[in-house]
Amino acid sequence: MPVYTNEQQAIRQWLSKPEPYFSACGCMGAQDDQPLCPCGMQMVEIVSGVYYQIEEHRSSNGITHTAKRLCEVAEIG
Repeated sequence: MPVYTNEQQAIRQWLSKPEPYFSACGCMGAQDDQPLCPCGMQMVEIVSGVYYQIEEHRSSNGITHTAKRLCEVAEIG
């Protein structure tokens, strides 16, 4: 079985879900001890107690994804 980094695991988790629905954000900011507003949390995964923001990059060669560490779950609140 392959071993994945936390960043790779966050991307794999995000890709395994249905594509999020995006619309103009009308939120009032981060809620319920989360690092981003509910709209922004559509692109966030938690792996080993750390929030990772998934970024999608589109080019003529296709789509790639990266995961950027936001903060640990315990750092919120």
